[in-house]
Amino acid sequence: MKINRLLFCVGIFFTGNSISQVGIGTITPHASAELDVTSTSKGLLPPRMTQAQRNAIAIPVAAGLQVWCTDCGTSGEMQVYNGTTWTNMVGATAAAPVCSANVGGTTKTFMCYNLGVTGTQDPFTYQSGNNNGALYQWGRKTDGHEVRTSTPQAGPVAVPVANRFITNSAAPNDWINPQNNSLWLDASKTANDSCPAGFRVPTQAQWGGLFRDGTTIGEPASATRNTWAWTGNGYTVGANLYLPAAGKRDVSDAALSGLGTGGYYWSSTVNGTSAYYLSFDSFFVNPGNYYGRGRGLSVRCISE
Repeated sequence: MKINRLLFCVGIFFTGNSISQVGIGTITPHASAELDVTSTSKGLLPPRMTQAQRNAIAIPVAAGLQVWCTDCGTSGEMQVYNGTTWTNMVGATAAAPVCSANVGGTTKTFMCYNLGVTGTQDPFTYQSGNNNGALYQWGRKTDGHEVRTSTPQAGPVAVPVANRFITNSAAPNDWINPQNNSLWLDASKTANDSCPAGFRVPTQAQWGGLFRDGTTIGEPASATRNTWAWTGNGYTVGANLYLPAAGKRDVSDAALSGLGTGGYYWSSTVNGTSAYYLSFDSFFVNPGNYYGRGRGLSVRCISE
């Protein structure tokens, strides 16, 4: 048995060296592939690990390394290391789009989808609502509450309750009591920020810089001010960013509204007992609205 195993390994070694290709499930690997795995009944299973385990991979990390991150996003995500940071492979579909826009005179990279989007749909069109993603309460990390059909629970509460959207019809309309201004921060990314490595929840100033070119609020002048074009169910911002009108979830009764007609995107910035968010519909864009933190709004991550 040991001799047979040895001969088998030697055979693979010499076969690989002789034709510089390896086939699993086929004796004729495709000429363009170094490794050709062929099957009609089974898939290829990548390494599965938590985000903490992924971050513990010894440096330097090879560009192109791929893992399934079990606790990234809503239900896990396939991720690839691009040589600088880990990115979701969902955002690297078809033409490998790079989503970016001018933010106050500087080009910033955005994730191509709202948090909670799964699949490989076009990130630059509405896709019948498949690009809407999840709806987060301010300061909460991914724990199931953000799913649009998660069960409501009357609040406020002292600590988050997984898989529950906490309602509160009384001012200041927060899901937590006492309030905590440090769940998300402008100055740095917090542990509650569910954006993947290298990304974070945008600040209110960044949403403002996305809307304007900076010249009216004392920021550096920009020759590449973003155009905002309403597409029927969202806005194309500049040439490389699309924000769907993903709707919102009400803090008082968890009701959904605005699907396909209104967009509402959290910032990390607090305003008294409320928090700022970007809002828009077909008639206006406002990066300076604020509301109670118990509302369920979209999260679109921006590069750190």
